[in-house]
Amino acid sequence: MGIGLARCLGVQSVDQETFNSLLSRRGGLQHPWSSVAPAPEGTISFGAGVPDPETLPLEQLDEAARAVIAEEGIASLQYGSSMGDIALREQIAERVTRLHGVETPPEHVVITTGASQALDIVCATFIDPGDVVITENPAFTGSLWTFRAHGARLMPVSSGANGLDIDELEQTLAELRAAGDRPKLIYLTPDYQNPTGVQMPTMLRRRLVELAANAGCLVVEDAAYAEVGIDGIDTPSLLSLAPEQTVQVGTFSKVIGPGLRIGWLTGSPPAVEHAAANRTDMGTSVTLSRMLARFLANDELDSHINRVREVYRRKRVAFSLAARENLGPLARWTNPAGGFFFWLEAAEGVDVSRLWELAREERVSFAPGHRFFVEDEPPMRYMRFAFSEASIDNINEGLRRLGRAVERLQDESQRRLF
Repeated sequence: MGIGLARCLGVQSVDQETFNSLLSRRGGLQHPWSSVAPAPEGTISFGAGVPDPETLPLEQLDEAARAVIAEEGIASLQYGSSMGDIALREQIAERVTRLHGVETPPEHVVITTGASQALDIVCATFIDPGDVVITENPAFTGSLWTFRAHGARLMPVSSGANGLDIDELEQTLAELRAAGDRPKLIYLTPDYQNPTGVQMPTMLRRRLVELAANAGCLVVEDAAYAEVGIDGIDTPSLLSLAPEQTVQVGTFSKVIGPGLRIGWLTGSPPAVEHAAANRTDMGTSVTLSRMLARFLANDELDSHINRVREVYRRKRVAFSLAARENLGPLARWTNPAGGFFFWLEAAEGVDVSRLWELAREERVSFAPGHRFFVEDEPPMRYMRFAFSEASIDNINEGLRRLGRAVERLQDESQRRLF
């Protein structure tokens, strides 16, 4: 019923207070990015972790899509298994077995609508309101939002140059044990973490799964960026180190295309079995799944990923050089070994919030780092820059614009002194 017709019929509209009282606890939450105003037209964005459009295998996917429709017809447009299409599960299972050395049958793979849904299903399966989840800190805001939406009690553990701080994790677990509590999950991205870009060394991975086993909890390994290594060391996945204790969530968004919205979860067989039973939709698109399965069956993914890595290697160099030229001593960073992000720490006295505002006026954007922390009062000195989507020309121009914003910030600081 339209608002105009409702008024004509004398139907009373629901006031805001009444509407708010109808919302569930989860429905009343706001996503951390929902309040960000659109950037001005012509802005060069370093804000979102979006793949380079030139790396997306459009022609190969076009061929695969045509073949699916031509050869499978109506069957490709019907409902499928809630576990996901068997052809795609077979391809993913074979790849997981080969890459991680863990014998993975298709029955231990659930296809999801991206890694975000995979994590949501894991939470629905294991998390009741008030349950403890230990998370690296900073972490991907979308994951933190998902945990909060399920009512998890987040316990942050610092993430530094080597990823999640294992000594701090051990201390946190000891404190929980002393209080008669334990975590349900330990969540982290060990390869090219979002937002920091760091990779966890093998020795620390081994300690982590040992601590988790002693604590009696599951490890959730976010493998979203694991295939986008630039020059990272070949380290064993957490899944390969502890297959009975790990749930791995993965996605094709970073190397094939985020618009497909296809991810998966695998790992601990009982965890996968219960997770599959806890999804509430009718499964992921059969059409897209079969299209992707054909692409994977052509054995083109590995060579495609190698080309993708070379693109990001060149962009990483371009960003680092341009940042050094335009920011100078006002920020410090370590070049990421892979993934999509530079994590910059501003020098003391730099107002990152004000710099973000001035940067938008100069038509360049980045993600303020405080959004990636668990704390209510997070550190305000960090910035995340995604170097993946912008062309090298736009990387150079965007950082020149950022340099102008820095100059304006310095001028403002000088004026306040007099």
